[in-house]
Amino acid sequence: MKYMTASQAAEKWKISQRRVQILCAQNRIKGVFKLGENWAIPMNTPKPSDKERRRVMMKKFNVIDLFCGCGGFSKGFEEAGFNICFGIDMWKDATVTYQHNFSNAVVLNEDITKISGEDILKMCSLQATEVDVIIGGPPCQGFSVSGKRMIDDERNRLYKSYVNIVSIIKPKAFVMENVPGLVRLFKGKVAEQVKEDFTNIGYSVQMKILSADNYGVPQQRKRVFFVGIRKDLSEKGIKYFYPEPIMGEGTGINSWTCKDAISDLDFVPDDRVLGEEIEYVLPAENEYQKVMREGSKSVLNHSITLHTERTKEIISMVPDGGNY
Repeated sequence: MKYMTASQAAEKWKISQRRVQILCAQNRIKGVFKLGENWAIPMNTPKPSDKERRRVMMKKFNVIDLFCGCGGFSKGFEEAGFNICFGIDMWKDATVTYQHNFSNAVVLNEDITKISGEDILKMCSLQATEVDVIIGGPPCQGFSVSGKRMIDDERNRLYKSYVNIVSIIKPKAFVMENVPGLVRLFKGKVAEQVKEDFTNIGYSVQMKILSADNYGVPQQRKRVFFVGIRKDLSEKGIKYFYPEPIMGEGTGINSWTCKDAISDLDFVPDDRVLGEEIEYVLPAENEYQKVMREGSKSVLNHSITLHTERTKEIISMVPDGGNY
């Protein structure tokens, strides 16, 4: 069998070489394999289709989103083929936005401590067995390793509500995210408490810190993800595997940078406001920018801050990848 390089495939398929490398890393190309630092792609391979990927997806799994905000977490699940059934948040403006983003979902603007798992099932007209995944990122204010356990600390009532709802509905799986500092807090004891709490209600739990820049986002944003599989399923051999990085260190593909993301907005002045809708002046310079422009002919809601010269000077001193 003859093979072609990522560069040759890019030319053949009329897409960027970087896109080909990402498709290879995602195992989206049949028969591809790594040869040193390069990819070997069967010569007769047709261009991968996103539509084809969606067609082969199995039935949609039902998702409930606790602490849903305006729907970032749900959006990721929706794009992965899941059915978003319910979202709850006590921030009214966020739930209005969430309802707009997920028009078929039941959305509740309420304090989660006042809602039970049974209430959620009733509002969604679902049986517990029909809920596949519960997702959310509950705040945990009462971090402590002395005295009360974390789940019994009154300051962690939001976290406790999340655990209680999972314990009542018993979805096939749950995904809980939080700040990465939780893993290191008190030498890892807090993270172990979280794992123990979900283990006690019947889940096989694992955790891992993931960074958004390894998955195509031009930002080093790290979060810890706890994933639990109901024990009756894990005992049958059903496992969850965290996604392998598709960009960044160890992949041979550079992560997108801030410059990659917004260099096409370099025509926007920093000394005056142009308004809420700005016509593009510069062309898209890379694949990321082309994707960001899909379905849009102008820049919307790009309200800039008019900085003083002193502030500009301070900002200029922040190193690449550094903090202010």
